[in-house]
Amino acid sequence: MIVEDTVKKIMVKKVITCNPEASLQNVAKTMHKNNIGCLVVIKGKIPIGIVTERDMVSKAMVENLDGSKTRVGRIMSSPLKTIKPEDKIYYANSILQRAGIKKLPVVKNGKLIGIVTQTDIIKYFTKIRNLLALDKFGKSIKSA
Repeated sequence: MIVEDTVKKIMVKKVITCNPEASLQNVAKTMHKNNIGCLVVIKGKIPIGIVTERDMVSKAMVENLDGSKTRVGRIMSSPLKTIKPEDKIYYANSILQRAGIKKLPVVKNGKLIGIVTQTDIIKYFTKIRNLLALDKFGKSIKSA
């Protein structure tokens, strides 16, 4: 059933990470190279924060920080909001909406195993809407 779909179904499993000592310049290069909007900051294998394009602009650029010398740990968003892979997609969406964030790391036993973004959830909801529309359309054809 659609309402039962979990985050595991839509999460991206390959998450690009950095450590809190990475320079802002290296983080920006990694984001650009991989065409992504965030990196999860980890210490060991434990996620401790997230750095987003917004953090880079609203914290680093506005404060005129030296990107080659400033460490990502200074501007990362922390504490980190996370979700479990077995949590429902609708629950993940409610967390994103309430917190006003766009990315949600997926954690199991304290370790990062994926990430779900607002875009992933929109794609999921669009797919479900299309399936429901096709189902309704098919029923209307059969009854005609």
